Amino acid sequence: MTVAHPYIMIAGPTASGKSQLAIDLAKQCGGAVINADSMQLYADLSILTARPQPHEMQDVPHHLFGVFDAAHRASVAEWLDHAATAIASVRAAGQLPIIIGGTGMYLQAGLRGIAPVPDVPPATHQQCVDMYKRLGGAKFRDAL
Repeated sequence: MTVAHPYIMIAGPTASGKSQLAIDLAKQCGGAVINADSMQLYADLSILTARPQPHEMQDVPHHLFGVFDAAHRASVAEWLDHAATAIASVRAAGQLPIIIGGTGMYLQAGLRGIAPVPDVPPATHQQCVDMYKRLGGAKFRDAL
């Protein structure tokens, strides 16, 4: 996300009025709202996270709200990939991206990117799980 391609970013704590501000701005300037809150990505957490209700989202395009099942383990890197796609789609439609969230890590990743980190191979993950089960929490941490 660069200044060469304008966007609006709104940050703040849960239930601080970010969503309504984003919707109002989107209506005024022909924008679309893109979620940058880690918990609002999940479909099952709408009330807990103060996600905008369907009737609040009907007049303005919204992206990345409730897109994952609760069993899915999303990462900031995955969000960044989805956000880049959403931003490109919003711009292609001639709209202004309005990125909204309270998750600082996601907002920072959107502004500055993230360092490339390779995926952990499933076998390595399983070795760590097995080691944790065998040693217990305290000894596992000491071993690390």
